[in-house]
Amino acid sequence: MKRRTFLQQSSFAIFAAAGLPKAIRRLQDSPTYYVTPKNNSLQAQWLYDIAVYNNTLSNFSTASDEAKKLTLKAYFFENSSQTEASKVTEYGFRITGVKKLEDSPVKWEVSTKLDKKDGDHKFIKQIPKNPKFVITPYLSASLLDKKNNPILNFNYHDPSSISEGGNCFLTTACVTHRGLADNCTELNTLRRLREQHMRTNREGEEMLQVYDRLGPALVNAIRSADNKEEILEYMYQKMILPAVELVQHNKPADAISYYKIFTQALSERYL
Repeated sequence: MKRRTFLQQSSFAIFAAAGLPKAIRRLQDSPTYYVTPKNNSLQAQWLYDIAVYNNTLSNFSTASDEAKKLTLKAYFFENSSQTEASKVTEYGFRITGVKKLEDSPVKWEVSTKLDKKDGDHKFIKQIPKNPKFVITPYLSASLLDKKNNPILNFNYHDPSSISEGGNCFLTTACVTHRGLADNCTELNTLRRLREQHMRTNREGEEMLQVYDRLGPALVNAIRSADNKEEILEYMYQKMILPAVELVQHNKPADAISYYKIFTQALSERYL
């Protein structure tokens, strides 16, 4: 590909991605929950969840005191068939600082301090008094020990989320939003691009591995926005259709470059 053509198409992708709508969310309206998975092979066990305002992570300096709260609950189950916990303990923390970690999808290191006015203060032995968390918005979280090793792993939990579209933001835009079939021209074209071109080299494989990690977080983040239909329509028109057109014109390298730039913009805009 000629350098001039590459620069023109890259500029077009950057320009198109820059127009992605800002996600509209009701700030501080409700926290996001992350829960530890249940182990059905165990009898007596503790399960945990944390509640945190995701917007506080990227807007810490302007967040209110209320938005800087992080709540951790511990639930004790005497056996795996028990549906209601026999004991529930709640801890309140104040977020004292956040640090963005270099990774994809975006991760935040969250430092907290025990809020003595909020929750129980009799700590379970496993929980540090001023714990540190690593949170990937709309995907997962980890509670760290004093050596920064994870001691609890949480999964994003949204009881109102829909399952259509799975964890792929392309499928969500085409199938869930647009009402197209899973084997529509758009998705089949991009799948051929993935299998026939991206999987044939190391760089392409590495890109796919990143997108496998990024996809669930992006899907959940977009679904949580009040203007998700606007975002998905923009993705369909400005990301999917141009990439499909490049493939159909036998320009797979251009399509991959376009897709990569746009996906990075999605991560920066919504995570």
